[in-house]
Amino acid sequence: VVEALKKVKFTTTLGEQVWFDSTGATAAKYDVVNWEQGFNGKVQFKVLGYYDASLPSGQQFVLSAEDIVWAGEKLE
Repeated sequence: VVEALKKVKFTTTLGEQVWFDSTGATAAKYDVVNWEQGFNGKVQFKVLGYYDASLPSGQQFVLSAEDIVWAGEKLE
């Protein structure tokens, strides 16, 4: 199965490339999400950045630190 996976490479309908490395694993991709309390008291999730191991060094981690809302609705 791993040998077959190493040959797989395609682009999703959202434009993301999917491929598998020599071990059959995909590149790690994560969103950095801030959990915030909304005006109605419910939790809202806001994407503040991402980590994408498939990108070149220096472009893999992006974070909008100025948009982080900490516990107690503090900005720092």
